[in-house]
Order: sequence, then C-alpha cells, then structure tokens
Amino acid sequence: MEDTNLTLYRKYRPSFFEEVVGQEHITVTIKNALKTGRISHAYLFAGPRGTGKTTVARLIAKALNCKEGPTDNPCGVCDNCRSIQQGNFLDVIEIDAASNRGIDDIRELRDHIYFNPSQGKYRVFIIDEVHMLTQDASNALLKTLEEPPSYAVFVLATTEKHKVIPTIQSRCQVFDFRKLPLPIIVERLKTVADKEGYEYDERALVLVARKARGGMRDALVLLEQSRTFANGKITAEVVQKVAGVVSEEIVHKLLASLLEANLTQAIRIVREVDSQGFDLKNLISTLVQSIVEYLIYKQSGTYHEDFHIEKNLLDDLISRDFEKVDIFGMIELLEQAEGRVRYGEDPLLALESAIIKFFGRNSIKQPNIKTGTGSFTGLFSVQVSKQQDSNQVDNMFLNKEDRWNDFLEFFKKQSDASEIALHGFLKESYLIEFGDEKIVVAFPKDFHSTAKNIFTEENVSKINQRLRQFFKKENIRFEIKDIFEPSETILNQKESNNNTNLVEYEQEPQGLFDYEKAIIEKFGAQIVGERDLNNKDDIS
Repeated sequence: MEDTNLTLYRKYRPSFFEEVVGQEHITVTIKNALKTGRISHAYLFAGPRGTGKTTVARLIAKALNCKEGPTDNPCGVCDNCRSIQQGNFLDVIEIDAASNRGIDDIRELRDHIYFNPSQGKYRVFIIDEVHMLTQDASNALLKTLEEPPSYAVFVLATTEKHKVIPTIQSRCQVFDFRKLPLPIIVERLKTVADKEGYEYDERALVLVARKARGGMRDALVLLEQSRTFANGKITAEVVQKVAGVVSEEIVHKLLASLLEANLTQAIRIVREVDSQGFDLKNLISTLVQSIVEYLIYKQSGTYHEDFHIEKNLLDDLISRDFEKVDIFGMIELLEQAEGRVRYGEDPLLALESAIIKFFGRNSIKQPNIKTGTGSFTGLFSVQVSKQQDSNQVDNMFLNKEDRWNDFLEFFKKQSDASEIALHGFLKESYLIEFGDEKIVVAFPKDFHSTAKNIFTEENVSKINQRLRQFFKKENIRFEIKDIFEPSETILNQKESNNNTNLVEYEQEPQGLFDYEKAIIEKFGAQIVGERDLNNKDDIS
C-alpha cells in the first residue's frame, strides 16, 4: 500500500536510471558498466544539492542487488528492489558524514565492511557529505578504500568536491552532477503537479524552478509548500510569498532607481520590501544576479530563459540612458554587502549602506578646491581673485582634509564587521569643523534620515574611541551637524558681466562651512551662487 504521507520529492524519486533527468552523462556510463560487469568498488558523486546524487547511488544498489542482477535494468518489483526503494535494505548502509565525521565512526564502518551481505549480493556504503569528515577520518576511509572486499561498493557524495582529499578522489570514479536546466525542472514540475491534481499558473512553476537554482529536490519542496499555502491555485504571488522573494517588478523598479541615481526611491523600495517581511539577503543576491543579467543581455543581445527578470523588463532598462553610472561599482558594493550579511550584519543596514555608497560615488561629491582657475567650490560657489595665490587655499584646508582622510583609512583598517558600515557613511560626510577637541561632519539631505539611524550613541562612542587612538587626544569628540539648509535671506538676483546669474546676500548666509568663511575673510572672496544639494547637476 502506497504511503500517502510521503513528501513529493520522496514520492517521485526516480525508480529507474531512465527517470533521472539532466544527468545522462552519468546514468548512461553507469548502465554501460553494469552491462559489461565493470563495476568500480568506489564512486565519488559531486555536485549541487538536489541534483540526484543519492538517488543514483540507490539505483546502483538496486541494480547490484536486484533478484535479476547485477543488471543495468533492475526490475523494481522484487523484494530487494522494493526494500532498497523504501530505504530498509540491510545491505545498503547510508551514513551522513556531517554528523558522523570522526575517526571512530569510520572505524565502526570498517568493521561492518567485512560482514558478508545478508540479503543481497553486494554491500553498498553510501556516505553523504563526505567532505565533512575530519582529516583523521578521511585517512581511515582512504585505507578502507584501498582494498575492500569484492562484495563492497562505496558511493561517496559531496557538494564540495574540492574539500575531498586528492588521495580519496584518486581511488574513486568521479562523476560531476550538473545543475538541472530550467526547462527540465519546469517540465518535471508540470508532470508532478498534473499527477497530484494541482491547479497552477505556468509562470508560477517557472518561479519555482528559478528559485530552486538547478536542484530538483528544492523545486519539489517549494511546489508542495506553495500548494499547501495556496490551498487552491498556485500563482506567482503565492510562490513569491512562500519563497520570501520579491517580485520581478520590484527588482526592476529598484534597479531602475539605482541606474537613474534616484536615492529617495531606492531607499523607499528597500524599506517597503523589508516591512513586508521579505528576505533582504535574497534581495541582495537577486540584485547582483539581475545586474549581471542586464549587462549580459545589453552586451550580447541574448536573453536566457533562466534569467530572473522577464525580457520586457530588461528591454525597458536597456531603453534608458545609464551610461554615466558606475554599474560595476554597484556590483562590487552589493557583493561586499553580501559578505557583511554572512558575518552577521543586519541585511537592511548592509543593503542601505551599499546603496548610499553607490550614490555617493555617482552623484554626491565632496566639496573640492580647484586650483589654477582661481575658484573654490564648497556648498557655495566662491570666486577668488586671480591675483591671489590659490596655493594658500590648499595649505589652509587640504591639510585638514588629508588628516581626516588618513583617519578614515585608519578606521577602515581597525574596523570589525559591525563598523564597516560606519566607515562607509563617514566617507560620504562633509567635514564641517576640524579642531583639537571636536570634529564635526554633516550629511546631504538625502543621506540625513538614514545617517541618524546609523549613528547611534553606541556607534558614536566607537568613532570617538578610534579618534582618540588615531589623534592621541583624550578629549577629542565626534559630532554630526544638523543637515545644511540653503539660506532664505536672498534679496535679489542680477546679471553679472559674464552673463552668469549672481546671488547677493544682505547678510552672511546661514550654514557656511568654516573654510568658506575663512576664504571670504582672508581673500575678500565673493559668494556668487547657492548650491542645491538636491540637484546633482549643481554639484561640482
């Protein structure tokens, strides 16, 4: 009687070599070996999870122990075949090396090897995740593999072949299992869903297959979860909720925001995704993959069916002008964010800091001094007489900027994982005041709300500690100035001699940086215009 409580991936586990899809380069080779009687005493199956490694290992056991065997076509109905299929055949010993990884476990296994088969003709030892064995256990297994009894066959399985010691690999026939192509997974999902009487959308099955990333087992598990959650028709929306992944449309909008340098919209989308409970770790990796897909499609004109984003959405992105954006820099920052998340950093913080750094590099530049032309650019444009020595300007301000940049490098080197984001935000700040006892910075308007959440009392304390270490001053402290707001004391505008719009002030504008005040006082400079921090084209 069939067990109705079996999960889908167990219920539809292949019973014959011909039912294993996508791994014909392996199944055909093994079938030929069975036909000619040239069975190896040890196999190493390597490849991603859920691609059929354990299934093929059991099929080998079935082929060797079938009442008609050894055969390349086990009957599937004899007592031995049925027992192996159900997982209770005494001569098939399955070991999980992740939990039985020590030398004592392998010694116990070695003792069992020399017992003759009790039910069949061969004893088949299947060791899963063999790369997890300790060094001593691996050496003990190596000794066992060198001269096993004629009735013993080993099938070692691993998702990380490079961690299996070379001496073990050299004693095995090695087969590399491949990720299953998207169409094969979708077709298998359709077959299973139809047999189970599921109602589904085609697009939903495609999303399930994409999420599985080449693994049939993961695809069947997600299909079953989606059916349980929906309690009816399986739709794309159902799959997205169950898998915790955002829709293609949201990924498209976020990509467009990044490529269009729209910081406000990008942060808003990320916050909305987070508030809805989606997995931001998944979003970060999806963004990286989607940007790569965008570049591949843009450069080659070829759309691959396993892309995360639909072709029409990529066409929309390509139709826009993103030539001035450092898209490779975006990939780099997102990959760094992925790394920080793996080390325990909050995904929202990691993603938002990556986005802010990206905008800092591409749109919001630090105040800078232009020498040679006699002009200085800060929050306000200031004209310095050409007769005056602009190098004096360099000496006044660049030394402080250099010292601040030196501190930032020191902070980066000393930072642990929790401080990496702080360093990124500090790099995007404006240096307002640089003194013996106080360093003050400010952030542009688009950065300010997020910066307030980042620079908590605890984080400011960390910065102060680093400042004291670097400058060797116990009293020095770090402050964030409220966001700079443009002055409202503008009286009138008039045309200058060179036909550029000048702005005159009745009194000193509010919010001038100390270095701008100093330039005005020292060089008799004139304020000629107010810079709009919200307009990237107005930033020089």
